Amino acid sequence: MVAGLLNKNVFFRCDGGSDLGLGHITRSIELALGFKKLGLKKIIFFVFSDNHNVFKRIKKNGFKFYKCPFSLGTKKDLLFMKKFSNLEDNNNSILICDTFCLKDYYLKEYSKYFFLVLINELKKNKSYSNILIGTSEKNNKSIIPLYGKKTNLIRKEFINSNNKKVNNNQSKILITMGAGDPDNVTSWFLSNFVNELKNEEIYVLLGGAYKYKKQIYKKFSKLYKNIKIFYDLEKPSNVMKKSYFAISSSGNMSLELAALGIPQLLVSLDKTQRIITKFLVKKKCALNLGFYKNLKKRKVGSLIKDFINKKSFRNKYKINNPNIFHSEGSLNIAKLIIKKFDE
Repeated sequence: MVAGLLNKNVFFRCDGGSDLGLGHITRSIELALGFKKLGLKKIIFFVFSDNHNVFKRIKKNGFKFYKCPFSLGTKKDLLFMKKFSNLEDNNNSILICDTFCLKDYYLKEYSKYFFLVLINELKKNKSYSNILIGTSEKNNKSIIPLYGKKTNLIRKEFINSNNKKVNNNQSKILITMGAGDPDNVTSWFLSNFVNELKNEEIYVLLGGAYKYKKQIYKKFSKLYKNIKIFYDLEKPSNVMKKSYFAISSSGNMSLELAALGIPQLLVSLDKTQRIITKFLVKKKCALNLGFYKNLKKRKVGSLIKDFINKKSFRNKYKINNPNIFHSEGSLNIAKLIIKKFDE
């Protein structure tokens, strides 16, 4: 199945940075590693970003990249990407787009030049793409479940068996709003609940696209000895595993926390994250606080106290043997894409 595809191009088109965060980049890298494990050599990223950490992360995983001059979902970007297609054989290259912003017009145009794979948990049908990686419940071989029994794009450090052995003596509370947090919800939590958390050891995990780094270090880590801040860690699981619960946004990182079996209070930073919230609440590994703009200080404070003081309440959202994600999820997705490509 793979032998005839080793010389094919696998292109990833995704954007990330201070406003978008790094979720699309992280997922795409994980899928690229799945293709790499199958032996494919020509894997190239095309990325529009204002953040050097994006390109640093891609390079560190061993992939070539081009810096796109235009954002995904624009006519100029479409013209830019057409240059990399093989015009003699429109299906010679696989193009994988991880985005929420591609309208049907662009999907249709890209599909003329590439075998098109779309990663988008908001879409319910594959539209003009050859394959949709999403959350549709339709029984369709052209739709691959993003959080399926055997398919996912979770980083391996969170779902390898040795990482599931979380220390039972965790003593920290983790606060993380993903890689970007453009509206600085992290600071809102620290400002509003610093008194409730004064007797706790607090770990704050900031992502590589977080743009308020200097302010938050100056305001909190220098004033409060119980608060320790980490920025853009290579292996965040080492910090996560020391936490007995987390206050997290409903992004990729919340899925990773769930894979480690850590109870969570979830906050949605945008409408796309509500899909992940619904999934994790259904799996009983998180309690939903709601959309960040609608948070009520008194209610949130009460739930934080309950998570701190009521172990039985907190443990309702703890999975002792987290097996909700398959250890070869990205590899399985890569295999399914190649199988469909080869039909």
